[in-house]
Amino acid sequence: MINLQSSRLHTIVIVVVMLLALGFQLVAIHEQSLSGDGAYHLIAGYQGWRVGQNRLNLEHPPLVKTIMTFPLLFDEPLLTEPVPVKNILAAIDNIHANALLIRRATIRARYMALIFFVIPFLAGCYYLGRYIAHWPTGIILLCLVAFSFSVIPTLTILQTDTAVSLGYLLTLLALFRLLKTKSYDSAVVVGIAFGFAVSVKFSGLLLLPTILIAVILIKPPARSYWFSVRRLSLIILSAWIVLELSYWAINWNYTQEVGRMTIRTYTHGQAMVVRDQMQGFEPLLLAVESKDPFLAQWITGMLGVYTQNSIGVYPVYAFGEVSYWGRYGYFPALFLIRVPLVILLTGLFAVFYFLKRGKFTGQPPRQKSAEILLLLVTVGAYLWVAVTSNYNLGFRHLIPIIPIVYLPAACWLAQHRAVARVFIGLLMIEALLLSPLWMNATNTWWLGEANPTRFVFSLEDNFIQLAKYGEQHNIKKLNVIDPGTGEKQIQAYIPDARLLKWETPLEAGWYAVSVRVEQFVPALLYTPEDSALKQVAQQWHPVWQTVKTGQDFGYAAGSFHIYYLDEGQLIKPGKAQSP
Repeated sequence: MINLQSSRLHTIVIVVVMLLALGFQLVAIHEQSLSGDGAYHLIAGYQGWRVGQNRLNLEHPPLVKTIMTFPLLFDEPLLTEPVPVKNILAAIDNIHANALLIRRATIRARYMALIFFVIPFLAGCYYLGRYIAHWPTGIILLCLVAFSFSVIPTLTILQTDTAVSLGYLLTLLALFRLLKTKSYDSAVVVGIAFGFAVSVKFSGLLLLPTILIAVILIKPPARSYWFSVRRLSLIILSAWIVLELSYWAINWNYTQEVGRMTIRTYTHGQAMVVRDQMQGFEPLLLAVESKDPFLAQWITGMLGVYTQNSIGVYPVYAFGEVSYWGRYGYFPALFLIRVPLVILLTGLFAVFYFLKRGKFTGQPPRQKSAEILLLLVTVGAYLWVAVTSNYNLGFRHLIPIIPIVYLPAACWLAQHRAVARVFIGLLMIEALLLSPLWMNATNTWWLGEANPTRFVFSLEDNFIQLAKYGEQHNIKKLNVIDPGTGEKQIQAYIPDARLLKWETPLEAGWYAVSVRVEQFVPALLYTPEDSALKQVAQQWHPVWQTVKTGQDFGYAAGSFHIYYLDEGQLIKPGKAQSP
């Protein structure tokens, strides 16, 4: 009877936690506008289904896009004709012209992400905690991940980070099984999981050190020198098969002519900003294409990402500076600022607690020493690449290792159930208070206007919430200053909005200034380099200074500064306003 009641309680708790987690995800699905590469992924996946050729966005493997865009095949056409890569920016703007369609497409694609990636990822968090300790640890780890305000908004946006995070969990759990059984079947399962990880994002490759160490840790029978080699070969073969299958669906109408042309658009720098750095790879890629076209596409995308990272192409704002080059402290600082304080402080305490006691959830460390070593290697390899990378793009890039990093806190809280209930309650309250503006929040949000970390990193726009702000304040026409965003992208959510260019005449009325303007313009004006970005900042500076003279209504939608400008405060564009 006791076991039956315990089993029922276990099931009830898991169901309740998952339902609460899904509740937050439903808000994220419906209350966040399309952002980042989301529109590009929609176009690439939809076009792949329609024409049967993977021509776009090779820098992201196609599996996630293929799955997320499947429901779009049963709606009105997102595209009327195939889009060449040189026209992709115009295509992104054009698909927003049909506001109802793009919003339907976004929501349906996000539901596909929820079903195929988010729910399994959350389940994987539970199984990781349960395997390392016991089921209460699994449930607590699930809660810590699912109710973190920094994790909630990233799971269903149309990116590949949640999928590769699932791949990490599946691979680790499969490796734990391989350590126990040492069987060929377990090696195949590891290969399938690893193949899934590299089929959704190139960062899945960072699991290789973990896999190699796991294979080494398997104790072979005496005089069986090929024991580990055979298992490693099975893992690689299984992963390759999964990778091939993932490219097949989007290449059902593959032709060598189009395939080779697509490769050349990348090697010649027409599809990615790689300058002339990929031309030397072209003979190799074409040679691979003649033998294995799908592998050639994967390698092309991987080399494109590698090349971009090596030359630095994305200007990123952090701590008052704009740089194309990565900062060693970027991701550590991002982690310290974006992880909820409850988890951050508990996790740090738990690490010292377990190190001091030499025990992990009441068990001698040697019982799980191999598994813990694999977790440490995974985090170490991933963080090393992240810290040394020039891709300083956001918290979502940390999601693959978040369950592992949160694990010490979950283990400690599992030993202190009363504290765990309070902490999980605090996490949920924090997530509710920040809803739906989780994306740009920091863990010192409760300081309000005095929050020193509010704008230290680049922010994401949420036009759905900006539209709601306009409705609540009866703003009929909103002038938006948001360089780099297309007018149709804004009007898909705010039909009467006017997107300003720097030379656009100002008029009396309401203005929403993207925080990116407040970040980038001052930072670029004081850089010594005479870059194109600095020239853009010089063009926008007088416009921004003029709008700042209007009545200040504070910040809205997490990333916009609202002003009202009257007739007496207008000046001609291009003329500087005294600060």
